[in-house]
Amino acid sequence: MLFTLYIRIADVLHRFQSVGRSQSATFIFWDNFMDAAHIMLRLLRAEGDGDFDLHLNAVCETIPYFIVAGRNNYAKFTPVYVAEMKQLQVDQPSTYNHLAKGGFVVRRSKRLFNCVSTDQALEQTVNREAKSHGGVIGFTKRKGALLRWLMTRHITGSYSEAMKEMCTTAARADDHEEIRSARLARC
Repeated sequence: MLFTLYIRIADVLHRFQSVGRSQSATFIFWDNFMDAAHIMLRLLRAEGDGDFDLHLNAVCETIPYFIVAGRNNYAKFTPVYVAEMKQLQVDQPSTYNHLAKGGFVVRRSKRLFNCVSTDQALEQTVNREAKSHGGVIGFTKRKGALLRWLMTRHITGSYSEAMKEMCTTAARADDHEEIRSARLARC
C-alpha cells in the first residue's frame, strides 16, 4: 500500500518535472539546483550515519558537477577513488567491511548522526587542543623549538583534553538533546 503510494507520487513528480523543464529555463535552473542540493544532503547523511555505500553513490553523482565547474583533477580522480573503493570488496574484504561499518568516519559518542570525517575530527581534537597562544609565531625561527612543538603537540593536546574532561561538572549524556526529559516535557 505505502509502496504503491510512493510509486504514484514519484510518477506525478516526474511528470511535473518533465512539463516544467519543457516550459521554463528558470524551472531547469532551480531543478538542477535542487538536484545538486540533494546530492550534498546525501553526502552529509552518509558522513553523519557512517553509511559507506551511500557515500560512494553520492560521490559518484558529484562527478558531472566537477566537470561543469572545470575542476579537472576532481573530475579525473573521483571515478578512480570510487572504483578503488568498490574494488576493495573483492581485493580487501576485511578493509571494505571495516569501511562499510562506518570506519571511514569518526564517532566520538554513541549519539545518532554524529559521525564526522577524519580530517574534521582531527581539527576538533588534536589540532584544537594543540593550539597555543599566538600559535608558532615567535619560535619558528628556532628550528629545535619548532620541531619540539610539532613532535609534542598531540601529547599536550591529549593532556589538555583530559584535564577538561576531569574538571567538567556537567554529565555528558549520550542521548541527543532533543530527546532528553527536559525537552520532551516542553512538547
